[in-house]
Amino acid sequence: MEELKTKNNKIFHKKYILFDLDGTLIDPALGFGNAWEFALKKYNICVEDMSVLNSFIGLPIQDSFIQHFGFSQQQAIEAHKYFRDYIMNKGIFEYSVYNGIISLLNALKNAEKTLILASSKLIEFSDKTLQHAGIDIFFSFISGSERGKTGGKDIRTDKAEVIAFALEQCNISNLSEAVMIGDKYQDIIGAKQNNISSIGVSYGYGSLEELQKAQPDYIANTPIEIAKILCK
Repeated sequence: MEELKTKNNKIFHKKYILFDLDGTLIDPALGFGNAWEFALKKYNICVEDMSVLNSFIGLPIQDSFIQHFGFSQQQAIEAHKYFRDYIMNKGIFEYSVYNGIISLLNALKNAEKTLILASSKLIEFSDKTLQHAGIDIFFSFISGSERGKTGGKDIRTDKAEVIAFALEQCNISNLSEAVMIGDKYQDIIGAKQNNISSIGVSYGYGSLEELQKAQPDYIANTPIEIAKILCK
């Protein structure tokens, strides 16, 4: 492809770049899978096909326990605590940064873009992951979920809510200057619900089919492509 363009045949000129975390900046498969196994074993559930668990990456955890394993709301809250315990103690360090991400973040910073993390994960988890990966220095704000009161369901787990919170907290009033980048259809739909542009990435855990169905402004196959789209 000689020149990377959006579906409207225009190169993006964006100031605010919102990134998903899992499946977009980092590959969390090892820690994520181990955390799911740890939690499910508490209920004598064994999943042999790890690809099934990987399909949950980037989705609200409690909802996944309910929708895919038939847990009640209370069971899902309890199971999520087991999942979270593993992530906090081990899983948060069991990941890899995708090839090309450091170069991408450097290119965006050199182009004077404002980088914002917009992940459905707990803000505290995202913060520690960025710090451990050594890429926290690139981000001016982290948007995400927060712990619910008295053990209740987490607050702000829907991606549209995460994006809205980021836009509000960063005082982004000109929505045409913002773009959301992620690997799942939730990232794209969340961007549409907030009236901002979107770039889907095909190298994460969302399928190409689901991304195409969500109709992002562009689908990038590598971090280098993202840089070419945004740094022209």
